[in-house]
Formats: sequence, structure tokens, C-alpha cells
Amino acid sequence: MVVSRTRCAAYDLADWNKERLIKPLGGCVSIGFMQDGQSPIGVCRENEGYFLRKCHASDGAELARSTPTSAPFYRVAISPDGNWLATGHDDGLVLLHNAATLETRAKLQTGERGLAHPFFAPQGNL
Repeated sequence: MVVSRTRCAAYDLADWNKERLIKPLGGCVSIGFMQDGQSPIGVCRENEGYFLRKCHASDGAELARSTPTSAPFYRVAISPDGNWLATGHDDGLVLLHNAATLETRAKLQTGERGLAHPFFAPQGNL
């Protein structure tokens, strides 16, 4: 998938033809894919703030949306088992989200100001 300021397009890797647009993810700051390969997660920004949006890759249907936050974030980390998402925010906060519902389940403070960059280790530790 390719994300631009206005669009998100899926391409066929065999012939590089555009297959479809994923309209709800157009203009996202970044995207990631769940392990199923069918559910892209977008880091989105709108008037109410920054949030996660999960869609179905085949038809672009929105599957879930997180509660917006005013603290900027630019990427999402996906746990190896696909159950958790982590977002690192400009104020040093890391939010853990349920991957199915995008509900915030925990807030971790790094103790530092500035953008936090969460990662999951292969065994699932954050």
C-alpha cells in the first residue's frame, strides 16, 4: 500500500497495477498491517486530534476507530501475536490498545518529554 496526503492505494506486486483505493486511510500519517494481512491500521489526523483507524483491505470498510488524542503520534507498533497495538506520543506517553477494538487498555509514561517510539520484541515484550 502507498499512502499520500490524500489517498491510500493498494498495488499488485506482480504487475504493479493499482488494485483499489482504501478511502478511509487516505491522508493518514502512516499505516501498518495486522498479521492477517487483511487489516491495515492507519495513524490518522483530523480536527479532533490523532487516532487509529482499522479497515478491511479488500473493500476499505472501517472496522474500528480509537478515541482521538491531542498528543501527536506518527506510527503504530503491532505485537507479534496481533493482540496489542502501541502508539508513542509527543508528550512521552505510550498507549496500549486492544488490536480488535482499538480501545485504550493502558497508559505508560516514559518519564521523558518528546516523541516515544514503542516497539514489540519478537517474544511480545514492549
